[in-house]
This record gives sequence, C-alpha cells and structure tokens, in this order.
Amino acid sequence: PSRVPWGLLARIAILVIGAWAFRGLIPYEPFPEARASPSELENWFFRPTGQSAALIFGLSACFLYARYRALEGALAEPRGGARWAVAFLVPGMALYGWAIHTGAADLLLIALVFLSLGAGATLGGRTGLRAMFLPAVFLLLLVPIPAALVNQIIYPLQLANAQASAFILNDILGISASAFGTVVTTESRTFQVIESCAGLRTMGTLWMSAIVYCELFQRSRTETALLLLAAPLIGAAVNLGRVLSLMLNPAGEIIAVHTLQGIVMTVIGVLLLAALDSLLVRRLPADSAYLARWNPPAKPDDPGGNSRDPRVLVLLGIVSILAASSWLIQPWQPTRMINWSPYTIPIELDGWRGQPIKTDEDSMGSVRGNHWIHRVYTNDHRQVELFLASDDLRGRHTSLLSPLTVLPAPDLSIREQRTIALEGVSAPIVASLLQGEFERVLSYRWILGESNFWRDAMAGFIALEHSDFVTPGQRILVRISTPLEPSPTARSRAEDRLRTFSAALEPWLGAIRDPEPL
Repeated sequence: PSRVPWGLLARIAILVIGAWAFRGLIPYEPFPEARASPSELENWFFRPTGQSAALIFGLSACFLYARYRALEGALAEPRGGARWAVAFLVPGMALYGWAIHTGAADLLLIALVFLSLGAGATLGGRTGLRAMFLPAVFLLLLVPIPAALVNQIIYPLQLANAQASAFILNDILGISASAFGTVVTTESRTFQVIESCAGLRTMGTLWMSAIVYCELFQRSRTETALLLLAAPLIGAAVNLGRVLSLMLNPAGEIIAVHTLQGIVMTVIGVLLLAALDSLLVRRLPADSAYLARWNPPAKPDDPGGNSRDPRVLVLLGIVSILAASSWLIQPWQPTRMINWSPYTIPIELDGWRGQPIKTDEDSMGSVRGNHWIHRVYTNDHRQVELFLASDDLRGRHTSLLSPLTVLPAPDLSIREQRTIALEGVSAPIVASLLQGEFERVLSYRWILGESNFWRDAMAGFIALEHSDFVTPGQRILVRISTPLEPSPTARSRAEDRLRTFSAALEPWLGAIRDPEPL
C-alpha cells in the first residue's frame, strides 16, 4: 500500500493555519483612518509613501515561485539554520501579538516577514532562508514611512523641485519663471509643487522596479547594486520632468491629466532604467554561479517529507499558537475622551476681531490634526493671522511635526529662523522671517504638549498610541504671523503685534487641558 504523505499534509496545514492567522492583511489597510483623497487614482499612484498591496503581494508570489526548485531541495535536505530560525521566529511571534493588540496592519505585515524568514530557516535550513529572503523582504515596500519622518523629507523635496523647475525654465528653456517656497510662477500661470509632486513615491516606485527588473533578468550582484543605487536618482529626474510637463501643459491642473502625465513619466523612468541596464550588461561580466543559484536539482528521495521531522512539528505548533492568539488577544479599544477643541477660541480677543479664512489643504499634505481653525484677526490697522490645530496623536498617517508649519502660505520661503521665548508661553517659539515674491512675513510657531521628532517617529511606527502603555494626550500647534511693511522699523512693529496678540490668546491656550474620560 502507498504511504500517506504525512509530512506534506503537515506543511499544507502550516500554510492553511498561517493564512488564517494573517487574515487581517486582507484587505491591507495600514492607515484605515486616513481621509479619502479627492482623486483615488492619484492617491493610489503618488501618495508619498506605500505601494499597491495587490502588486507587491503578486510580485512576491512570483519571486517565491521562481525559487520552488531550490525550496524543494532545501525542504528535502535541510542543513543548519537553527539559530537563524530562532532569531526570526521569536521577534516575529512577539510582533504578531503586538500587531493584533494595536490593530496595526503594517506591523502585522512585518511580523509576516519575520515569520516567513523563520519558517524558511526552520524547514529548509540556510538554503531555505536564502530562498525566502527576497519574496519576504520585498513585502516591506508596503510598510509606510512614519508621518513625522515623511514630513521631514517631503518639504525639502518640494523646495528642490520648485527651485530646479524655475532654473530649467529660466536658464535652459528661456521662459521667465520665479520660485518662492513651493510655488513656481511664470507669465502665464502659477504652479504649486504639492506632496504628490515631490517625487518620494516616484523614487520608491523606480527602486521597486529595479528590484523586479534585476530579478526578472537575473542580473549579477554588482549590476543589481548599481541599478538599485541609480533608481532613486532616475526617479527624481523623471519626477522633475513630470513637474515641468505639468507647468507647460495648460491642462495640467485637470486631475485626470495630472495623473496620466505622472504615469507616463513613471513608464519613462522604467525605460531609462532598462537603458542603463543595457549599458551595464556590456561592461560587467555575468556571475554564472550567482545566476544559477535558484536552479539546483530537486531532491526526490522523500517528496512527502518526514512527518516526524521536529522542524515541521515545531513550525506547525508555532502557527497554531498564532492562530489561537488571534482570538485570545484583546484588540485595544480607545477610551472615549473629551478633547479640547480649537473652536473654543473666540472670534473676539481683547479688541482683536477675527474672520475665518480658507485653509489650503493641498499645502498641508500630511501635516494636519483632528481639528483646526484658520483666521485673520484685525485691530485698527494691525493684522495677525492665526492657525491653530489639535491632534489626539492616534492618527498614524499624519503629524504636526514639520518644517512647513511655520509657513502661512506655500509661496513663502524661510530667510531667517531662530528660537525665542515669549512671556506666558511655556513652549519654545520658532520665530521665522519669511520672504515671498511681493511680501515679507514674520511668523511665530510653537507646540503645546510633549513633542520630539524621534519619539514621534518611533511611536508612530510601532503604534504606541494605540495601546494602554501611554496616557491619552493631545498636541496643539499654534502659529501666528503678520506682514512686514516696507520700512526700517517694520520688524520691531511686527514683533510688538505678535507679542500683543499672543498675550490676548494666552489665557485661552492656558485653559487647554489634557483629554478627560467621558
């Protein structure tokens, strides 16, 4: 009688139970609380961080299939890898439990990467780990960059694109153009370089394309390294081309055209990557041993596997524990809180009369809180603009920590900046002298509540605010700004205006309390 392939059945059980344990990845939504974009297609292609889940999972599956012969051989004759298995399985299990508790899909994905690598090392030894490495690690492209870090990267990229575009228009194309802040102005139109035009996503997409290209055409290690280094540079170049094409196209402000031009430039970037590859292939020798690494002969001695192999039993026990813990671990539930709202700031403040003004949300990008007010206050001939936002710190897709929060308008650039103190304000104040095309503005910005870039980036990454390990709190961003007249005493008068207005605002800010439970 034929022997029952218990080993094969055990491995199938591992796959089925593992798929059930990670059911929370379908659909993959790392930031379910994120606001919908005006253009879903534009958001899908060009939001600053992240990639298409369907695309990345599909490519990862293709990479895994390309290694099936190597995996067959490794599973039939595993060698070593025990230490690597422990090194990946233990943190993977811990991260899995934390991801279930916090409800963070991106952390669940990272746990899947760790556990996949650990499974490869457990069942296939060192060869199994090497075969699983790219299919598993490739999934990390779906993990979004923390919002606090994105904000530190994206604004310099916006400025660089605006300045480079103005330079090319002026010095190469002979079109009169000027760049102030993230806004480029020509004789015929004004164009703002918003977050989706900064190029961060395009660079990431080209880097992903380089990985796929090198894997598809089995490039050598040297060529792979060179293409991966070149991909972000090509991405930055084609994104600049996209910005220029949008400026020169009268229909560029139409969302459909805006998105289509971005897609076309991304395709051009992939073609440039292929052109660079064709040059490298002619000059770099092929590494035959490296290219044939996933084509070893299969080991047919025991196609069903050994049902008593402790490696299989250990991994089966681990995935069973994970599946059970997905039911046993209680997801974190936020405490219902009463949060201070910026709308409590009155329209009249000690003689200052306020009027609401429209907020340019495209300029804000990922810098936004739960609630905000934007008003201009006047007192006689004096004018002060107030922007005040509150953040309960639970939205991992946005952060109030950004260099652009000192700017009341996108067409302003920072000419001078220093930290000062004001009487009655407990937080340090960033005082900025801003320059526009026809105006100068003095801006004071401060943040109430504990704020630290590295702490925010790490807390956002591990979803710390989605747990009971931190006390519920909130952060308040305050920015007041006033224009400078063209006179020698304009700076001192502007400072007096901001001091007077902050003194009128301070009693209301002093009433801000931490959230209180209902």
